[in-house]
Amino acid sequence: MIKNLTLMFVIMVITSGCGFSIHTRKTVLPRGEEIVLKRFYVKSYVVGTKTIAYIGQPMAWWQPAKLSETQVYSLVIEKDFKLSGTYKLNSNFAEDIYIAGFKGDICKLEGETVINGIKYFVITIKENEKYGLLIDSNGMLNKFIITDHDFDRGYAAIESIEPILSPPDALFVVKKKVEENPYGIKRELIFGGVNNVSINVTYREYTPDEMARQAFYQNIIYQTSAELIRFQDIKIKVHEVTSEKIIYTVLEDGLGMPKP
Repeated sequence: MIKNLTLMFVIMVITSGCGFSIHTRKTVLPRGEEIVLKRFYVKSYVVGTKTIAYIGQPMAWWQPAKLSETQVYSLVIEKDFKLSGTYKLNSNFAEDIYIAGFKGDICKLEGETVINGIKYFVITIKENEKYGLLIDSNGMLNKFIITDHDFDRGYAAIESIEPILSPPDALFVVKKKVEENPYGIKRELIFGGVNNVSINVTYREYTPDEMARQAFYQNIIYQTSAELIRFQDIKIKVHEVTSEKIIYTVLEDGLGMPKP
């Protein structure tokens, strides 16, 4: 809608001598940017819990993972608000703008921009997707500046001298999302059945994309009468085993979290 508005605004600011600097950039809100907090394992079992597996099913699988926190997951409107004012679209044209938001609504994150050294999240609300609102890291709305709708080309600032925000402390709650992201080698123990002599278990490894690694198959045999079976650091109590199933409890797995 507004071509070259950013350049026009910067020229206007420089000539006016007000010292207000604007830096815009096209940036999708961080999707792959993560903060690794600690290393742990994703598992198919809970230590100390009785479980059942049938022939061909894994008795247990485990895979290293990392706990990550996305920088921003969503912005939620804390309470109803109204924003109105005359905003200068360019040097020759201004428009009366009215935007209302409602408590509990989740805002659409369009990107981010930096204005006067402060980083803002650019959001739109479903009642008005024509203009972007600027929300700082504390969830506060900048009522003096909004952006145009051309989010793919950057964020052109549109300013107002005397906007009205009601209530004046309209707040957006920044919510973050914690994710489990498996990575590394996945390992599993598969129940292979039982006969008069032995309990058969297969150990198998997978690459991170879950392609089976042929060189890492291993057939393990335990006595049918065994009440405890162990593989590496995993200790399993056998409650019952038949020709089609095994009932067991993983007592230990040695997968404690390392010290940070």
